[in-house]
Amino acid sequence: MASERLTWLVAAAGATGVLYALYTRISRPRVEPFSLQERRDTAALKHAFVLAVNLRFQNELQKLHFLAIWQPLAEYVRAAEPVAVAFEALQADNDPCNVMVYERYVNREAYEGTHRTSPAFLEFKEAMAALPFKVELVGQSFLETNIGFML
Repeated sequence: MASERLTWLVAAAGATGVLYALYTRISRPRVEPFSLQERRDTAALKHAFVLAVNLRFQNELQKLHFLAIWQPLAEYVRAAEPVAVAFEALQADNDPCNVMVYERYVNREAYEGTHRTSPAFLEFKEAMAALPFKVELVGQSFLETNIGFML
């Protein structure tokens, strides 16, 4: 069992490199990323819009395939979308096939107008639609109450 898992992980690691090479065609801006302070200043706005999406994969290779698609989009958002104050793929600590995508924007308009219309997001969406496997998705959007804090 352990040797099968190791073989699977080695194959997955090799496949991830190939997949990443395929998906790096997503447009990357030639600008410096916004600083952490600039994002904190932006995040000080009230009632940020948050999107949380749970993705369930059948195996780790599928998860790695998704992450290879996600990474160029995350790099684009970091560099070109100051309205995004958080943009992260989270790995469940007790299930390697469970990922949560956490996105936080200054407001809903920033998500709908800036992010969802960007060339990088449109290419990501196209790549997701072309996946050779089905991903179980459950998502929800939220408005922050500003009771508590975020950095």
